[in-house]
Amino acid sequence: MNRSGAHALGIMLSFALVAGCAGSIRKDQVVPPGTLVELAEDEGLLVIQIDTDVPLEDVRLTAGSVAQGLPKGQYIWVIRVPARRYAWQQIDMGSEAGIDGRYKMSDVELLHEGEFEFEVVPKSINYPGELIIRSDPFDRSSGRRSIRNRNHSAMAIRRLRKTHASLIDAFPIRYAGWSGDGFLDFFTRERQSIPSSNESKEKP
Repeated sequence: MNRSGAHALGIMLSFALVAGCAGSIRKDQVVPPGTLVELAEDEGLLVIQIDTDVPLEDVRLTAGSVAQGLPKGQYIWVIRVPARRYAWQQIDMGSEAGIDGRYKMSDVELLHEGEFEFEVVPKSINYPGELIIRSDPFDRSSGRRSIRNRNHSAMAIRRLRKTHASLIDAFPIRYAGWSGDGFLDFFTRERQSIPSSNESKEKP
């Protein structure tokens, strides 16, 4: 599946499968492509980006499930959530080859402290990184999986500009994870240096 197809499927699944499930992100929290939303004072936008080579039955934050029934592929979508700290909590890959595929992030060996934690600040787009799930290429029947969170902000921006350009233009975007992000800092400075259409009209 190519990136555009995977993206479209991710959006559809986020509507169809997350909505209405107890302990899940609601359908009205998912921001459709091409839509500009108004945020409450205590709300922020959160980018969900997932790349998996195995099907996922459930992906959970501390706030609840954000995706269910995802086939393997690459996905990105945007949800609106209360501004606070979050953490990736659990990924359920179901039972594959007789092996329970439920992974709690608390049991995953971290590459760095706070790898699966992030903070959503209000009135902004918050990018926490891309969840990457990989099976063991040498022994798929073992059930061993690698779960990592990687900062792929440049890739995320390119994809979001094609589907959520109005959001990118309307809200500041920040890396919500454990470290800084030179690309997003540069992107923000460049965007701030360009006068808005209203400012251009006011100049003589």
